[in-house]
Amino acid sequence: MSIPLQFQELDDLIVKHTAPPVTPILRSKLSTLREQVEAQTNVADELATLKKAHTALQNEHEAFKAAQMVSAPAFKAYLCPHCGQMQAELTGTKTGPTRSDMMLDIQHRYYHCHKCKHEWSEPMK
Repeated sequence: MSIPLQFQELDDLIVKHTAPPVTPILRSKLSTLREQVEAQTNVADELATLKKAHTALQNEHEAFKAAQMVSAPAFKAYLCPHCGQMQAELTGTKTGPTRSDMMLDIQHRYYHCHKCKHEWSEPMK
């Protein structure tokens, strides 16, 4: 038997088996209980809805993280001046290629672009 039907049956018993000074008090208390049960039922329904939404968002987040892992390069990407893509990788540092760089010990950073295969160097500042 459902709870609303049990409340109705209890209300009918109160009306049938109690005298007037007690009847309105008991019916008032029963009405308060009925409202509280309905509120709890609404909260339970809302909680179930929120749990479903939370699960859906968790799945969406996991899919997003997986997509990010696939698209992110395995190296720190730099901007290639040749093709303009963030596909260049720092391959190392060493003394520059000119005689003056060697004499002054000017270090250069060497880069390689994975997209266009362009290689270049820049002096370190």
